[in-house]
Amino acid sequence: MPSHRNGGFVGDAEVDSPAALEMTRPGVEVKRLCVLGTGDFGRALTRRAVAAGFSVTLGTRSKEKQADLMRLIEATGATIASQADAINSAELVVVAVARRFYDALPLALLQNKVLVDVSNRDDAVRRRRSAVVTGPG
Repeated sequence: MPSHRNGGFVGDAEVDSPAALEMTRPGVEVKRLCVLGTGDFGRALTRRAVAAGFSVTLGTRSKEKQADLMRLIEATGATIASQADAINSAELVVVAVARRFYDALPLALLQNKVLVDVSNRDDAVRRRRSAVVTGPG
């Protein structure tokens, strides 16, 4: 079982060692991680997972985003690929996309994968809920 501080390894806490993030299931050692989502959380997760010894592939929907990610790729040694190639390269898939992008996920490729969904609600949903709780204006 992973050992974490502050409830996760992408927060301000430092990772003690690569062994602190070792994730296993019977007969499978997870060392190849796919992160679908290149926002703040996906980027932070990538940095921490690479530092802990994981091989990380970022899956992106668009070629345009790839240029924006080059600094992260160069700094960490992670790789970038299409969502399909990233999923196929990994034992563990982390979904870190806004829920409005769920329709773009290649669901058939996620079958039989260990999947962790860390997605948040969209800002629009939060604003609507806030308006209901606090009232308009």
